[in-house]
Amino acid sequence: MNRREATTLAEVEGDAPAEKIVARLRQRGLASGVMTQGGEAVIGFDADGVFAIRPPAPRRVADATGAGDALAGVTTVALLNGLQ
Repeated sequence: MNRREATTLAEVEGDAPAEKIVARLRQRGLASGVMTQGGEAVIGFDADGVFAIRPPAPRRVADATGAGDALAGVTTVALLNGLQ
């Protein structure tokens, strides 16, 4: 999900720190998830903890359409194939 979706589900302010968003999502029953933040680090969490993956600096962005969908698809396939 993107940050806007995550803050809405977590019922926190849009500028809340990622740790607070994750804590609230867990309180609401989400055991694991991935939150994109535009050009900032992607936040992931599961029962073992929270991690951040900072994307490399883009050389040139032609069009960001579908970037979140691509990330969701790759993450889903990876998890279904046993990536932990």
